[in-house]
Amino acid sequence: LLAHLNKRCRDMWIPRKWVAIDEQTLGFQGASGMKLRISYKREGDGFQCDAICDAGYTFSFWFRHGPPPELDLKYKHLDLSPTARRVVYLAERLPNKWTRVYMDNLFNSQKLYTALYMAETLAHGVARTSGRGVPLSVIQREEKNKDRAEKLRGTTMAARLLHSAACPDLLAVSTYDTKPVHILSMTAESVKWDVKERSVWSAAIQKKAMMKYLRLNVIEEYNNHMNATDIADQLRGNYRPDRWMRQRKWWWAFFIWSIGVAGVNAYKIYEVMYEEEVAKKTPGRPKKWTHAQFL
Repeated sequence: LLAHLNKRCRDMWIPRKWVAIDEQTLGFQGASGMKLRISYKREGDGFQCDAICDAGYTFSFWFRHGPPPELDLKYKHLDLSPTARRVVYLAERLPNKWTRVYMDNLFNSQKLYTALYMAETLAHGVARTSGRGVPLSVIQREEKNKDRAEKLRGTTMAARLLHSAACPDLLAVSTYDTKPVHILSMTAESVKWDVKERSVWSAAIQKKAMMKYLRLNVIEEYNNHMNATDIADQLRGNYRPDRWMRQRKWWWAFFIWSIGVAGVNAYKIYEVMYEEEVAKKTPGRPKKWTHAQFL
């Protein structure tokens, strides 16, 4: 079932320029040797897979409970971790060269970026500072004193890796917000502060007013493209049939998850097809269905 779903997901969708890789969780209340302890997710304990998603469409996935996928021998010298091997496997499933992949700090490292470049994929995302290839020259430490931390806000450092054929022009950026944020990127072409606007409540005039603020462009890029997997999870969770069911059979959790993924993917295809009809100004087209109506 999972192999068939994985193949059909790839057959029916052409990913855009920006995709995201993150975990998807299947809650499970029974006993199984494949079950993982998951304390940081609302879903709770269960099974997890790493999934590559595009705007809520699950394009491909690999479950964590089994052995990592086998990769080509060209990656052997990198000695990739099981997590990195799953990411590279998913990137190799992409049909387009130099797709931009966005990930959080669980995945990102210079070693992984080198492997992704070999797979003709570019990566971008927040990174941990220890053992992930972030250079010491840009690492900022968290300041516990509130007054000193406030003075550090906005402090930005950047460095680019030069003369590396394996990972060309890797960019490392750090900025101090409420605490330090570190970015590794192969997609960013510059580091600059962009002027943004948002509506906020003004106590002086007693109504909402537009306020300008600054946002670092590499942070903005991450925020705009990182949530594709979260959108897929949210859509799958909106109308799932197992909220009131006690799951004691491991295969039932996988079956319900597969139905959910297939349903969400079908709805995303429907949305794209409907937008194409709108663009063509097709006469007599019906009103667009909601997610619930489509299911």
